[in-house]
Amino acid sequence: MPVSSLEIAKVAAMAADSKKATDILLLDLTDQTDVCDYFLICTVQNNPQLDAVTEEVKRRLAAECGEKPALRGSELCADC
Repeated sequence: MPVSSLEIAKVAAMAADSKKATDILLLDLTDQTDVCDYFLICTVQNNPQLDAVTEEVKRRLAAECGEKPALRGSELCADC
């Protein structure tokens, strides 16, 4: 059964939180654009934490949602 884009976004946000990201903001863009449904923004303190958050989001999306997001620089893209 396919996972909804909201569930994918929530898993990504929880993964970021588990690695101590702060200021986590999940924006609902479903009625705003055709490019994406949700946009996740969070703050990290340094590059090692950025790497940890990125890897945890990738790991959790694969394990829990069957998604393998593309990685562009330090950006994750679930629909790239």
